[in-house]
Amino acid sequence: MIGSSLLMGVGSYQAYAQKIVEKIPPEVQAIVGTYQGSWTSYTLNEKGEVVKQSAWTDTILAEKPTATSDRAFVETLDEMIFEGGRIPPQKVIGKEGYFIGKDGSLGEYYVEMFGQTIQMKKLAKDVVSYSIPGNAREFNTLGDKFISATHVLVKITTYELGTEVHNITRVTNAKWKDADGKEHSSQYVSLTGQHRKVK
Repeated sequence: MIGSSLLMGVGSYQAYAQKIVEKIPPEVQAIVGTYQGSWTSYTLNEKGEVVKQSAWTDTILAEKPTATSDRAFVETLDEMIFEGGRIPPQKVIGKEGYFIGKDGSLGEYYVEMFGQTIQMKKLAKDVVSYSIPGNAREFNTLGDKFISATHVLVKITTYELGTEVHNITRVTNAKWKDADGKEHSSQYVSLTGQHRKVK
């Protein structure tokens, strides 16, 4: 699973057909279950130094597998509890699944939350990735010094003693200007964590 906070403020909305078809692909049926995770995110401070941003645990319930004419997915409920209590607990509803080709074949994996869709690319067996732009809200400590950012997330699925584990790391390259207007860039790990399928 992909934690909901990974998608906040990014992606692009894509409308899709609502025609329901009967057959649920086994790859989608396999997503159904309960996942528990722990996460730490990092950002840049006003000096452009990498600092811890937040940490949280979450539980995702994936259920109600559905197939339409161009997608097959499960509905997700992500309950997040943040370290320290400064950020209140959050519940986020979404979808995860696969695009379906015109010939009925299984396409790329995608995640949908907040009315936005991010398509992931398969790099190898059990390895998917996506690249998206960052936004100024994620770098509020830089203020008007922020120029741009790019996130690249990689998810590698492993199996540990029969337990499915989703290992996720996100690398970010951010650009900003210092007080003299000189441009700088930093590339760093901005998110790390994993989900374990517990049911």
